[in-house]
Formats: sequence, structure tokens, C-alpha cells
Amino acid sequence: MEILTGNRDLLIKEECPLFTENSDERWARLIHRADLINTLISQLPPESVHLNHKCERVITYNDYAEAHFTNGISVDADLVISADGIHSKARSIFCNVTPVYSGYHAYRAIINEEATFGLASDNTLRIFVDGQVQVYLLPLQYRKQISVDITVPSEDPSWRPDIEKKDILKHLRNFDPKIQQIVESIEEFNCRALYDIDPLERWSSNCIPPARRCCTCYAS
Repeated sequence: MEILTGNRDLLIKEECPLFTENSDERWARLIHRADLINTLISQLPPESVHLNHKCERVITYNDYAEAHFTNGISVDADLVISADGIHSKARSIFCNVTPVYSGYHAYRAIINEEATFGLASDNTLRIFVDGQVQVYLLPLQYRKQISVDITVPSEDPSWRPDIEKKDILKHLRNFDPKIQQIVESIEEFNCRALYDIDPLERWSSNCIPPARRCCTCYAS
């Protein structure tokens, strides 16, 4: 991983350490979400993975729960583990929290490796920083693609802000011309306001049975 200024002056360089048997090792590992999901799914029997299910509600009873989906399917389960993000339907069972706007937008895209003009061709995460603006180039090594992430401050809290490319480029005027070229060549960005959830006092409902063998996990 490298952290650089917007004009590519190196600030920090970290080599990814090898995995060891040392229990004191405390290193972060970085993986793109899509690659992580594919890695997990590849270890499961195909018949245990059900796609195209959007959770509508979860109803809890004394020792089991019902998960209801928008496609009309419902499932009884000993345990429902929710991984459905900031708009979680299941979280509302045990707490009611309002997402908090961070004051930042993220503009994201996936591009081919050759479209980075040599800035992301060696499997190194590079983070370019200019004030409060950051540009990430994260290699997706096995796909020969690069995840581009541009984070900028904004007063617009819209979940999906309508941003034009020229507005993104304004934030990059102090960045290296190659970075500007990368952004200029991207046809479409996924634009999101960045929200967070304040720390929760609890992460489960009261119906988790004390001793059951199996669990069923569903994520929308």
C-alpha cells in the first residue's frame, strides 16, 4: 500500500506482511467486497446459496425466527444472521437508529487495468490525497481490473446524489494529470453519500436459543 500526495509524491509505503504463526501479528488485510463474497460463496454447496432474495421483515418468536422476502418466500430458522447493511430490516428488531451523514460523497467505478496509465499495474493499493479529497486505486488482481474510489467533502446528504463528471473533476484540479485522465475516461460513476451508524449497545434480539445445533443465515 502506498499513500501519496495528489501530485504523486510518496508519503507512506507499506509492504503487505506474510502470514505467520505469530499470535501477536495484527495486520489489516484488504479485499474488494465482490471478491470477498465470491471467496465465501465458493466454499459453500451451491444448493445452500439463494440469490435474488430481498429481506422485507424478520419476525422473532421465543425460540425461532421467520424471515420474509419481497418475492413472497418466507423461511423459519433457528437463527437469522443479518448482513444487510445500513438500511437493515433485521436491525430494527432490537434497536432503532438513524444513519449519520459523514459529510462526504464517494464516487466509484470499476475499470480495466490498462486504463490507469500505469498507476495501478503492480498490485499495489495507492491512495492519493489532497486536503480532504482522496483517490483510491485498488487492484482487483484476479480480474485484471481496478476499483476507483474518489472521496470528497459535500454538504449534500442525498443517498444517491446526482453528480456530473465535470463536478468530480473540479475536486481533482490539484491532482496529477494522469489521475485526471483516468477519471475523464470513466463513462459512469456510482455516486453515494457516505453514512455511518453510531455504536450499538446490543446486536441481537432476545430469542436466540441457548443450545441449538444449526443456524440458517440469510443476507439480502
